[in-house]
Amino acid sequence: MIEITLIFAALFLLLISSFIDFKTKEVPDFLTNMFIVFGVLSQVILWIFFPTQERLFFTLFYFFISLLLSLSMYYSGVWGGGDVKVLVACSFLFGYLESDKLFFLKFLLNFLVAGAAYGTCFYAYYFVKNLKRLSTERKVINVILLLFVLGTSVFFQRIWMFTLLFGLLLILLYNSEIVENSMKKWVSINKLTEGDWLIKEVKYRNIKIVPKPTGISKEDLRKLRKLYREGKVRKVLIKEGIPFVPVFLISFLMTLHFKEFVLLSLANFLTSS
Repeated sequence: MIEITLIFAALFLLLISSFIDFKTKEVPDFLTNMFIVFGVLSQVILWIFFPTQERLFFTLFYFFISLLLSLSMYYSGVWGGGDVKVLVACSFLFGYLESDKLFFLKFLLNFLVAGAAYGTCFYAYYFVKNLKRLSTERKVINVILLLFVLGTSVFFQRIWMFTLLFGLLLILLYNSEIVENSMKKWVSINKLTEGDWLIKEVKYRNIKIVPKPTGISKEDLRKLRKLYREGKVRKVLIKEGIPFVPVFLISFLMTLHFKEFVLLSLANFLTSS
């Protein structure tokens, strides 16, 4: 019963956070903090009534794995602070399940697959959105590459899906500069939020704000708003981030459905067909 409650709590967190992140590209601190506290208290209560070394080991192990992974992604500029807190909350909510002690590990592995697919889809969206900006020469090269990928996929019928995905990924990598540039935009300072990724340095007299992998800090935001109120700086160049919390939801649902690392299920399906 407690296990089911924690799973539903995790599902609720991921659904709400995904919706907010997709709409605003920012997850409120109060929401993630609330679920972290709920997850920690739940594990403490479970430890009091069902004290096992196994529960303590897996809970702490997955917590540290989640913290290490999320902080490395955060300080490398891939994730925002909300993504870090969501993963940490998940490590407490379903880091240890009596029915499947490796559930969280499968979740993390599926997260890698879902994240790669999700990021590729977003890159593809930005690429298609900016097709008109491509030069004639680049358009011709992309058509040739696409035909080559399709032809290769037909030739390798046994693994056509992997061949097609790999080929499309190479096309996106070839056009990565165009995609990256399309994600940059000028934004009014009064619309900035903490964590937005600044692209171009802002400098006025003794005030200097440089781009950081972790995004704009509260102190940076205070300085920028001061410059905005004084009429010194109106807009800044930022990189539009990808709402990443939905990947947690997709990975969670994948793990609940397949109950294993999804690539194993896919490999079994391809080898049996």
